[in-house]
Amino acid sequence: MHTRFIAAIVAVAFTGAAALAATAPQVLRDQATVTVNGVKETWQLVWAEPPREVCGPAEVSSAATCPCSGFAYGEYGRLNLVRRHDGAVENLDLGPMFDGQETPPLTKPITGVAYLSRWPEARNDLARDNVDDTQLEADIRARPPVHHLRMGDYDRDGLAAEFLLQVGTVPCMKHKFVAVGVSKRDGRLHALTSAAHPERPLVLFGEVWEALRKGGGTVITWECQDHGAEFHNETIVSVQDGAIHAKRQTFTCPTGGAARALVEETDL
Repeated sequence: MHTRFIAAIVAVAFTGAAALAATAPQVLRDQATVTVNGVKETWQLVWAEPPREVCGPAEVSSAATCPCSGFAYGEYGRLNLVRRHDGAVENLDLGPMFDGQETPPLTKPITGVAYLSRWPEARNDLARDNVDDTQLEADIRARPPVHHLRMGDYDRDGLAAEFLLQVGTVPCMKHKFVAVGVSKRDGRLHALTSAAHPERPLVLFGEVWEALRKGGGTVITWECQDHGAEFHNETIVSVQDGAIHAKRQTFTCPTGGAARALVEETDL
C-alpha cells in the first residue's frame, strides 16, 4: 500500500470514550474508480482498524430482525472514505454520520462508528438456521462482499460522484441514507445537504434518494396503519442549480372516506 496513503490514514484522530486503537492495521473494505471532471480517481472505504462483527453470520436469527435490517451481515468500527487523485490523498471520517441514527444495538454504545453490511443475505438463510444447518455460517462467509461504492448523480449537477451510505434503519425494512461524495458546488469529500439545512447531512429513505436521482418528485414514505401509524407521510424532493430541496408533509388518516388533511410541513 502506498506510503502516503498509510500516513494519511494514521494521521486521522479518533474520539469517543470507547475509541479503538488507531495504530491497528487498516483494512480495505471496498474500492471503486470514480471519474470527476474527466479525471479517474480511486475511492476506498477503509476501516481504521480491524472491524468487529454486528448482526453477523454467527447469529442469523438476530440478523433477520428489524434493528439489523440493511446492516446484516455486517461490521462496525472507525471507517474512512479515502480519495486518491493527482498524487493527493483526502480522507472523510464517516462515523459521525451514524450518530443519533437507528443502528444495530451494541453491548456498549460507541459514538463515531460506522456500520456496513459485508456479506449479502440469501432468502433461505433463516430457514436453514431454523433447522440448525451447520454449513450456513461458512456459506455466508464465502459469499462475495457487498459493494457499497455505487456512484450516482444525486444532486443533479452532472457529476455521478456520490454514493448512498445507509446510516439507520426504521422498523421495519425502512432504510435511511446519506449521499456522500463530491459535487460542483463543493469539490471536497462531503455528505450532501439540503438548501434549508446546509449545516447537516441530508438523511432520506432510499426510495426518496432514487426519486431525486431521477429528477425529483413526491414519494409516499409512510402510509396510514404502517406499523400502526396514525399519520400519512410524503416527501417532496427537487434540485435547483445543484441545491437540494426536501420537504416532508404529514397528513391525517381519516375514516369514512373523508379526505386527508395536511397537519405539518417540515423542511428536511
